[in-house]
Amino acid sequence: ADRLVELALGAPAGHVPDMGGPHVYEASDLARSWLRAAGKKRWVLPTRIPGKAGAGFRSGALTTPRNAVGVKSWEEYLTAKVAH
Repeated sequence: ADRLVELALGAPAGHVPDMGGPHVYEASDLARSWLRAAGKKRWVLPTRIPGKAGAGFRSGALTTPRNAVGVKSWEEYLTAKVAH
């Protein structure tokens, strides 16, 4: 988030390198851990997204593990969010 704020408030930068967090997660794992942290009991159902977009999601093409600029993990975020 810090890098996004820096880019949003700074001078126009044109195309900047892709960026991501310190880990790559499956969407279902994010949903399950959020529900668990929120104390909710819900089913997480698999959803298959068709076409080229779905293929991109499944292949990991929309992730950028080599350009991880984030330092806070999803677990750390959830812990801080639930503590408030």
